[in-house]
Amino acid sequence: MNQVQERFHYEEEDELDLVRTTMKHKKMIGLVTILISLIILVGGYIYNKSTLKSSVVIALDYPGLEDGKNPNGTTFSSNELMPVSVVNKVFEKYKNEIKYTDNLKFRDSIFIRGIVPDAVKNKIKQSAEKGEKYTYIPTKYQIETKNNVIVLKNLALGAIENFQKEYKPNLKIDHIQSLDNYDYRDSYLILNNKLDTLKTIALENGKNNFVSSKLGYSFDTILSEIKSLQSIDLNIFNSYVTMNGFTLDSNIARVRYESEIKDLIIQKENLIEKAEVVRKMLADYKPQEKTFVLTNGGSINGQLDIPDDYYSKLIGEYLNLNKKIKDIQSEIRRCEEEKNKIKSPDDQEQEMLEKKVDIVVERGNKIIDKLNALNKEYVEVKYGDMIKMDSPVIETTAGKPLYTYLALGIILGLFTGIFFSFIAEFKEDYKKRYGK
Repeated sequence: MNQVQERFHYEEEDELDLVRTTMKHKKMIGLVTILISLIILVGGYIYNKSTLKSSVVIALDYPGLEDGKNPNGTTFSSNELMPVSVVNKVFEKYKNEIKYTDNLKFRDSIFIRGIVPDAVKNKIKQSAEKGEKYTYIPTKYQIETKNNVIVLKNLALGAIENFQKEYKPNLKIDHIQSLDNYDYRDSYLILNNKLDTLKTIALENGKNNFVSSKLGYSFDTILSEIKSLQSIDLNIFNSYVTMNGFTLDSNIARVRYESEIKDLIIQKENLIEKAEVVRKMLADYKPQEKTFVLTNGGSINGQLDIPDDYYSKLIGEYLNLNKKIKDIQSEIRRCEEEKNKIKSPDDQEQEMLEKKVDIVVERGNKIIDKLNALNKEYVEVKYGDMIKMDSPVIETTAGKPLYTYLALGIILGLFTGIFFSFIAEFKEDYKKRYGK
């Protein structure tokens, strides 16, 4: 038998010994494998639980965010995304599922981190290298906690609901109520103020050039309707009432005009006193003269009258006071004329006036309905996705999946079991050879 054959023979015998030893101690190998697998599996499960984290991404999208503003124009802060009221509410509801028994520790376990894209990080880095400052307000924020998915999901939903309630614009306008119990002049003032408010809203929202794809009109369209109603129908009603001095209660109207005239007279007298004081100051004040030396091939002494700022202000104030006095005098005359014209309309005239008011109220409410419908669509388009969950709530851990721990346990268990079987076999062989 040559060396190669002899070596092959020994290798065969070693393999047979391994198989015989393994089969002889298979129960022990199996038990060791099961025990070690269970130990590693349980240990891995405990480790995974201890490092378990739940996370969710909240996305923001509304006008003004890029400037660091909330929808209402106040300064935005990511810390406000998870208000204390929401945290307290979730803590009370899921107290038994939360890892912390203390509310403050639960709050401290919630982390909010802005997500900055890689491209923006590069810009920030390049700007810093140039000595410049690049400001970026993240539009996505990751919320993370060591509590389970249910707890974090309710925290996220609560935060979204709170943010919408706090900042989502509510542009609904109330209808104009019946003006049956109001005098004609009061009806005009109420309607005019309401239409002024509608104009302001239509003008402000119209700056965004928003046109409804569903309704087929814009804020400019509504603005034209408001101006038409105010300048034509409402002004015709007011002119007719003023020209004829119509009122539902002559005595009350007369007392009101007399009261207004008294107030205007008091204002006029105060202005006259102020104007007299300024007039005396002007009479006693002399503008200053300043001496200059003019050089033109030699020195020439001369005096120039330089305008005096204080003197000019006094003149301006005096003229302004006199203008106000004349305006008040005109207003007093107007009130006196209207007071003298006061009368109650007859039945036919009263019916016509009530009809005019009802027409303005009806058309005004139709405009309000159109404006409310357009505002609703505008808010949904601009603020519908102002805050939302950008990803599902997920659980992550620093550990490995349980099947990885199980596979590792089986491998280590088999090797350990085989190792123990050889030790057992060695002991038996030793006893046979050297035992008594």
